[in-house]
Amino acid sequence: MGEDLYVAYMDNKHLIKQNAPAHITNFNYPDGCNYELSNWITKKSAQTLEMLRYCGEGSGSLKDVLFDDDGQVIVYPRLRDLCVFDCNDGKGELKTDKSIVPFPVLQHLRVYSNCIFKDDTLFRGSGKTLISLGIGLHRGFVDIFRKYKLFSQGAYPNILHISATHDIKSSLALPADEFAKAVFGLISAATQSMTINGGIAYQHIASIMPTSPYLKNIQILKCTSTILSLLEILGVFKYFPHITDFECSFRGIDSDLGAIQDKLIPSHLGMQYSQLSSRLKCLHL
Repeated sequence: MGEDLYVAYMDNKHLIKQNAPAHITNFNYPDGCNYELSNWITKKSAQTLEMLRYCGEGSGSLKDVLFDDDGQVIVYPRLRDLCVFDCNDGKGELKTDKSIVPFPVLQHLRVYSNCIFKDDTLFRGSGKTLISLGIGLHRGFVDIFRKYKLFSQGAYPNILHISATHDIKSSLALPADEFAKAVFGLISAATQSMTINGGIAYQHIASIMPTSPYLKNIQILKCTSTILSLLEILGVFKYFPHITDFECSFRGIDSDLGAIQDKLIPSHLGMQYSQLSSRLKCLHL
């Protein structure tokens, strides 16, 4: 039976190795921990790991996840959930065999907070297994996705949920229109929900929505920090015809939800919006 392990602050490295579980399934390595990941993760322990959360606190490297003390690549045959915060790829020093897939069954990948990588190692081989992706999308990631054709149709055929964060304070922050284009480029025919974190305006997505072929399948759309007018909300609904749950900030004329819903379906806008009202279950404004 596997065990959960949450690494906290311990001062004795020998005590760590002595008390580390033999079969770890869930591993949480928080920010502020003083010991290298290799003190815990080895080729043997990686065989049972199913969830890994690693915070590099700015100085941590993806090498800590991918290589053991002997420089051998670690493969995680059961890892389904990987969350990486605030780390890099060792200044581009990763040199893994392209035939090796470190995470062959990965389903949930979250990469946030100033993570900077220069190749596709983290994403390699998980295209068909990945069902949810959360990413702090900046210029570095966009360059990788373009280089390795991860924006191409079919790159993530089974992805159900996409969550993208636009960190405008980052030195690698994308202009809002490029960020929006990159987010919509990740959508596949299977995608059912999408969350966009960070301020983008309707004008940044208005030109993209008509060209994106898979929006009709999305049922849940959350745009945090995005302020839309009534007509802009209706414009979104036009391209997301099967949406049942929608969240944004409303720049409108009435804060009463019932009144807003009445105004959302004015008779002169046609049957498509009347049909929408019967499907829309949750409206968060």
